[in-house]
Amino acid sequence: MTAQIKTTRFWLAWIAASLLVYPLVIAFALAFSMIWFPTIGAMFPAFDGVTPTSTATTHIVTLLTLVGFGGIVALTVGILQANVIKRYFHFELKYWKRATAIGGLVGAPVTAFALFGLYDYMYANYMPLFNSGQFEAYNVLLNALPMVMYVTVMSVVQVVVLREYVRNAWLWILANAVAGFMFSMLVTVTFRPGFIDWFLAAVAQGAITGFAMLFLLHRLTDESDDDDSSGTPDYAYQHVPIDFDD
Repeated sequence: MTAQIKTTRFWLAWIAASLLVYPLVIAFALAFSMIWFPTIGAMFPAFDGVTPTSTATTHIVTLLTLVGFGGIVALTVGILQANVIKRYFHFELKYWKRATAIGGLVGAPVTAFALFGLYDYMYANYMPLFNSGQFEAYNVLLNALPMVMYVTVMSVVQVVVLREYVRNAWLWILANAVAGFMFSMLVTVTFRPGFIDWFLAAVAQGAITGFAMLFLLHRLTDESDDDDSSGTPDYAYQHVPIDFDD
């Protein structure tokens, strides 16, 4: 199989994996909810949605819930991404799934609490803006922040692994931030999110991150052609050779 065909198939498989993330996450999240919320009721009997609870209790429950759901999303993403890379490049990014899961576990609560603080500040200091026609544009940007912040935090942790294999791994963070912003824009800009909006948004997100991963891995392969005759790369980043042939 030629490199051109293989890279195209990789890109399409990556996009397909990006689409598959969302139904899988919904299924896993429903299963998690069936276990988690009864557990919360047992741990915090007063937390029934009616009985007043302390702020500390509310924050603890919120934090644990966000960590759980954030981990589900990230682990699903990490497994699918790792499998696509292994299938088409015949090597494994060591600790990729673990790093992705950790990024999601951290990213969800960090994103949520940062945005809670931002929204409180905006409402407290810019209330006239929220009551004006100018707010619509700001609202679109605010709606984009959760996805952008979450995938950015997750990709920062992924880069800890990726930098061991490629140069300029920081581009992965930039690609995920741009892809997350594009996803949010396509879903929220119409204010009527539906299947078509989600489908186009997920395809765009996968296309951007897939292209970025191809760029990074291809660049590594191209540069390794200039290695010395001993077969050892002239930099200490490559642990496993990337193979384009079946």
